[in-house]
Amino acid sequence: STWVQTLRMRLLHHTGQHERALAEALALRKRFAGDPSVIGEQLTALAALGRVDELRALEPELRATPGMGSMRVLRRSIATEMQGHG
Repeated sequence: STWVQTLRMRLLHHTGQHERALAEALALRKRFAGDPSVIGEQLTALAALGRVDELRALEPELRATPGMGSMRVLRRSIATEMQGHG
């Protein structure tokens, strides 16, 4: 289960520690590569950091990952996150 680590990444995000949240998401993805909640935390951290090229590079993987939902909803969520961080 990844809920404890996901909660930790959320807390890092809400305290502005986006680099640490991203590092934890990447480390956790090595163990749970296809877990949508872990991928979502990675996307959130990348968006908060303004790393658009890295977000775009993930799109093929996102499309192929079961449980990720629609690309439209993901894009909207990422855009909202990026707006929140300038």
